[in-house]
Amino acid sequence: MSATPAISERIEALCHQFRLPTVAQEVVRQFEQSAHGAGLATLLEVLEMEAREPTAGQDDGDARVRASGAEARAAADPSCDG
Repeated sequence: MSATPAISERIEALCHQFRLPTVAQEVVRQFEQSAHGAGLATLLEVLEMEAREPTAGQDDGDARVRASGAEARAAADPSCDG
């Protein structure tokens, strides 16, 4: 099963929004060539969920990654202030 043009275009647009140009260019073709085109609807659903996040597509220095890194350090070293 291949993706509809609407699904393909939306995936591409969201990938560009998230600053993933290679993914935007390749993901639909790669999924379809590997006979996983049916999975594109699920991929789109996940990308839409990410787009609904308050900081989606914004260059905030990736605060979520920084926060999770601080949490991981705190968990590894209880004396760490986080």
